[in-house]
Amino acid sequence: MTTAIHNPRRCVWCGVVVITLVVTDIGMSVIDGYELFRELKKLKPELPIIVSSGFGNTEVTARISRDDIAGLVSKFYNFEQMLEVLKRVVDSLSISMQAG
Repeated sequence: MTTAIHNPRRCVWCGVVVITLVVTDIGMSVIDGYELFRELKKLKPELPIIVSSGFGNTEVTARISRDDIAGLVSKFYNFEQMLEVLKRVVDSLSISMQAG
């Protein structure tokens, strides 16, 4: 299911949606990806977030710590590249859940 979140606080606090993984673009019209990232991490610090950007990895990691980003994919990526990032993040989640 794909859901556009324009107000992360409303989405998380309503209790209806359980978010386990987020894939976001940096350049969005209502709320930019940096703001969305910060708000989601405030609400759920352990939430894995994959960031997509056409600005380049260096610019993104200058504003968000690389350690806080679950995955980073540069535009223009193809399906296989996104699938590889998603698989790596989901696999790491599975390992974390088994260990904890």
